[in-house]
Amino acid sequence: MADIVLIRHGETDSNLKGIWQCGDDVPLNSHGMEQAREFGRNAESLSIEALYSSDMTRAMQTAMEISRISGIPYLGMVSEFRERGCGDISGLDYYGIVEKYGIHLTSILSPDLDGIPGSEPLSAFRKRVLKGLSDISGNSSLNRIGVVTHGGVMAYVNSMALGVDVLERFQNCSFFTIRRENGNFRKIDR
Repeated sequence: MADIVLIRHGETDSNLKGIWQCGDDVPLNSHGMEQAREFGRNAESLSIEALYSSDMTRAMQTAMEISRISGIPYLGMVSEFRERGCGDISGLDYYGIVEKYGIHLTSILSPDLDGIPGSEPLSAFRKRVLKGLSDISGNSSLNRIGVVTHGGVMAYVNSMALGVDVLERFQNCSFFTIRRENGNFRKIDR
């Protein structure tokens, strides 16, 4: 079974403005491209043998730039690693959400998001991400695979791997590694 290094995509203009981009397919900005290049320059220390990404532009651009700089092969997209769909709040900032829906959303993992029209239910999001992790870790002859994904995916996997309901925010192009043991994923130091 392969270890999985989860990597958050580089910065977008929406990240800078505090806009919930969720399922919106927005590209990296110039700083996000530089973050991906920097990750690529330092990727050798992580021993990643191949890269995948979600099927969203910001994740694909990050993965392809890491691959170009580091030489790690980019194997393609896995839709299970896309960000949680948040329906009608996509494109709004915190205050726009409060104004339109009267709720104070601070996390894409909030169950309150289930009540937003067009949003992906939290249970479906969790099931989808877990399927992607299981498929990638169990169907590979590689030892370590990188997956460029999104903040909500990383927050969910981090909480699941630690076995506690904790919300951690991940900076653009930050990462952590998980390993599957006895059917469960856990965080590892390397």
